[in-house]
Amino acid sequence: MHKSLMFCLLVISLLLPAASTQAKSVGKTAPRDTLFIDASIDNRTPYVGQEVLLTYNLYFRTIAPRISDTGKAEHPGLWGQEVTPERYIRSIPATVSGQEYRKAVVKKIRLVPIQAGRLTVSNYRLRCFLPQDSGLSLENSKDIEKVIIAPTTTIDAKPLPKPTPEGFSGAVGAFAVTLATDHYQLHAGEALNLSIKIDGKGNLKTFPPVTVNYPAGFRQEAPAVPTVIQEDADNTDEAVTSRITLRPEKPGTYRFTPVRLTAFNPWKARYETVSTGDITVRVLPGVTLPKQAVQDSIPVPQPEKTGWIPPAVMIAMAAGVLVLIAILYLVGSRQRKQVPASAPKEPEPSMPKPALDSAETLRKRIYEALRSIGIPNPAGMTSLQIKKALTVRSIKPESAEALLELLKMIDHAVYTPGKTSKESIEKLNRKAHAVIESLSKRRAS
Repeated sequence: MHKSLMFCLLVISLLLPAASTQAKSVGKTAPRDTLFIDASIDNRTPYVGQEVLLTYNLYFRTIAPRISDTGKAEHPGLWGQEVTPERYIRSIPATVSGQEYRKAVVKKIRLVPIQAGRLTVSNYRLRCFLPQDSGLSLENSKDIEKVIIAPTTTIDAKPLPKPTPEGFSGAVGAFAVTLATDHYQLHAGEALNLSIKIDGKGNLKTFPPVTVNYPAGFRQEAPAVPTVIQEDADNTDEAVTSRITLRPEKPGTYRFTPVRLTAFNPWKARYETVSTGDITVRVLPGVTLPKQAVQDSIPVPQPEKTGWIPPAVMIAMAAGVLVLIAILYLVGSRQRKQVPASAPKEPEPSMPKPALDSAETLRKRIYEALRSIGIPNPAGMTSLQIKKALTVRSIKPESAEALLELLKMIDHAVYTPGKTSKESIEKLNRKAHAVIESLSKRRAS
């Protein structure tokens, strides 16, 4: 029995080194491909409405390939906008699994969850063309085509805390707001320009409109259109400015109440309200223009005195007038008897106002209008690609900018949390109908 035990121990001692060697070989990381793509995101657990930045990196080991997109990333439940790429893509050294690579950023996408829960970004494809190593010069070598797919990225979006405070309209981030004017004293009837600036960190491209309460006695000439004055690809601070033109109608001293903005700060996990200072504007009486000289009244010429008319002639003339009146009365009575009395006209029914299209419907109609002028797939194109396509089709630059700005406003209405006001929908309908009519004229010509 002792010999059998010693034999078993000997066999086990011989097998242990082999098992250890096998375990070490299994634990080693398998070498990566010479060409692959990965995805990195700066925040995997954002709140609804909080912006995150998704970056796709291309890794290669030999000569840098030529690349082109073959499929855009799919991100249901997320608002997305591609960051304008650099003209030249630069690469830096990188080490992966102990192997030396070159890494290049090929795509950046800004994403904003519009619903809570687990959301995915998938199916981003990249077509690469690699020079074939055939011993020939690069000019005579043929390229090898390869399509690589980025891994799926998962985001767990958290809902905003309840209850939401009064005045909250969907802004998520850390912001500051300022109010300024170009005049603190002016005459009645002159233009007064107000400027509302919002800056900070957050998704300003889908920012809800800010309400400015101006005092009675002013009339607004044009609605405020927000414009982003700074765009940063690294997802840092930005600013958006809205300008309003007012005209005072009567003199006096007027106070503009502070503009307040309530937003959810995701980094502090609480709602915060920021406000501007108040502004006082003094309106002087309007400048009166010199009155034109009033023309002297022209004397009315007096009729010349005629000779004396005998009473008998005057009586005969009066009798003739009475006979003529009687004849006209009899003729009119006969005509009234022959023509039946017309029935009272019924009031015409008032035409119902046409129903307003929703923001989603307006976007579909604009895409259909773009397809009608030869742009095949506008829904799958970036703003830069649509702008280039419009330029090729001889659309004026100001018309193209107006169309792209309208699409941004529609995205804001679709994806911003909260209900879009009736005034905003009416404004979108007016602008969309004008754009569609312009494209229809372009197709007819």
